[in-house]
Amino acid sequence: MRQFSAAQSVAAIFAVFLVSLLVSCSGSTSTNPVTSLTIAPTYLSLSPGQTAQLTVTPKDFAGNNVIADVSYSSSNTNLVTVTATGTVCAGLWDANFITCNAIKGQGAVGQANIVVKSGTVSATATTYTHLQVDRIFVTPPTGCVSMGATPTYLATVYNITAPGCTPTIPCDITSSVGPITFHSTDTQVMTNNVTSGVLTATNPGSTSIYASVSGLNSIPQPALVCPVQSILIHDANSSNTVFSLAPTNTQGLVADVLDTSGTSITPILTWASVPQGVGTVAPTTSTTTPPPNAQTFTANTGGTSIVTATCAPPSCNRNIAPQYGQNIVTVSVSGGTTTTVYAGSTNSLMLVPIQTSNNTAGTTITLPYLPNSIVANSVGSTVYLGSGSGIMKVDVVSAAVTVSTGAVGTILAVSADGNYLLVSDSSTSTTYLYNTNSSTSPLTHVVAATAAAFSSDSQSVSFLAGQQLYYDTVVPSSAITNLPYVPNSIGLSAQGGMTYITSSALGAIDVRTTCNQGDWQTLAATHPTLVAHLPNGTGAVVADPPSIDVVTTGSIVAGCPPAPQNSMTAYNLGFGTFTPQQIFVSPDSSRAWIIQNSNAVIGLNLSSLAPFSIQLANGATALNGGIMIDGSMVYVGGSDNNVHALNVSSGSDSAQIAPGLKDPSGNAVAPNLVLVLPK
Repeated sequence: MRQFSAAQSVAAIFAVFLVSLLVSCSGSTSTNPVTSLTIAPTYLSLSPGQTAQLTVTPKDFAGNNVIADVSYSSSNTNLVTVTATGTVCAGLWDANFITCNAIKGQGAVGQANIVVKSGTVSATATTYTHLQVDRIFVTPPTGCVSMGATPTYLATVYNITAPGCTPTIPCDITSSVGPITFHSTDTQVMTNNVTSGVLTATNPGSTSIYASVSGLNSIPQPALVCPVQSILIHDANSSNTVFSLAPTNTQGLVADVLDTSGTSITPILTWASVPQGVGTVAPTTSTTTPPPNAQTFTANTGGTSIVTATCAPPSCNRNIAPQYGQNIVTVSVSGGTTTTVYAGSTNSLMLVPIQTSNNTAGTTITLPYLPNSIVANSVGSTVYLGSGSGIMKVDVVSAAVTVSTGAVGTILAVSADGNYLLVSDSSTSTTYLYNTNSSTSPLTHVVAATAAAFSSDSQSVSFLAGQQLYYDTVVPSSAITNLPYVPNSIGLSAQGGMTYITSSALGAIDVRTTCNQGDWQTLAATHPTLVAHLPNGTGAVVADPPSIDVVTTGSIVAGCPPAPQNSMTAYNLGFGTFTPQQIFVSPDSSRAWIIQNSNAVIGLNLSSLAPFSIQLANGATALNGGIMIDGSMVYVGGSDNNVHALNVSSGSDSAQIAPGLKDPSGNAVAPNLVLVLPK
């Protein structure tokens, strides 16, 4: 039984009177006649004594809302009654429309039409009355449904309180309750149509479905929109995946996407080009309708960039594992490039830009804190330096320095889009997944990370802490895997689907699948330490003194795990035992470079498989460095306080640049933080 207070009743009657008065004063109900009435909801499902409010909107011939008198009536006043303002009672209103008196037993079961009129125009809402709804059970279809489908969900409604109905032997009243409304707990996976109760599968992923009748909800049941299983990217007009472009030219790309049922779908993919300094990808726009999953690569400057496409939460495969692409696209942009090299030191508050066009040191940038690490986003617009007091951000154009205390420590990795840093503070045993846009850390861990790598789509980062492997996503979410060995370093394949972990203690390279963090293969090695992926997507290289190990990753199949077969070959570099400080690969995957504890930068030509070395002038020991995106020059900080410009084609130390770094006491210091801007 539903009751309204006397005050509420008086207020309702006064409101109706006031509207009527206003209408009569104006001389007509509307400047335009009513041609239609919109009523919501279009049906009601009520247990005995329940009430519900109908909302009616009069409209003119143009569809505009108008003010007009409306009236309500019930087609069966012995079962359902309605007030002058549209409050429906499953039973009989008392004389003052305060109490809704329920009808007892089976006499309460039936239906009536609530007819709303304005002049000659009418609309109808059907009211289903039934025994009290006590339980609802949803039966979802087995398996998964593909994007765009409107699956049929079934629900059974029970009463356990009426005579003859018990909790152990409930009465099925489904046929009397009218249409059942279904809801999704994640409306980005399945979308609700609250009018029809139909759900539409809108995005691959997992959700839960529940039914609603007469104000009662069922227990949610799991439901799955078929996950993405295969992503193949290629030329928009052919199967090509390798391209050569001139600066400013474009290349159309598409992705063929299949879900686990084999259906071709068009989900929201995360596209990325790395580095963005060479070229960028963006949705294809044209005067004609572009094909589904279409992107356009625009070349910026000379160098090599890889393009990937991933189905990763939160935009795709929501609430389940990501699906990485089975391949990558490689774009070589012709011509050389010039860029900026930044020289700094862990002992200096000075950061000195060096122009590669003339190898000349520029105006010194003063830092507020001593840095301990340096990285840049792949578009080359921002430089980040870690410190014990916060993250220092340097704008490449203005040279302005800002500081955020949202994370403190050493920057171990930066996402390709520059939106996230993985920062580790060993002094407090804290690791931060730091958002550079909000200057906050959506995830923190009470551990000290030692190595990290972001996936190429920038949606996740994997890092090592002790004997644990952490997998953080930007959703944010985190998963932890215990490793049966002490790890050294970590790297992710170019397309993101494979994770390479080195362990000198184990004497092996552990190959794992990123999508489920599963152990896939163990490749025997000697003392593997630092690892770097090959940009062309064929595997990785690992420093394994006195050798370098080349991991070759085979074809990646659809699904999770991607199941490629990996092999490893060791190549002795001929320099005896060395201590690797840094490893990186030429953007075109032609050479692997190792900076180590001698006056030579060593490496392996990945085409001829011949080792090489470039000696630093002045007998300087190499400390830290990087390579230009066109692969023409390597810049290395040396123990002689200079930055050495190594010419790749001639294999020589072609220039020694003095950045003039000094510690706070004025003493000269060596540039052990050297960054080559990827643009």
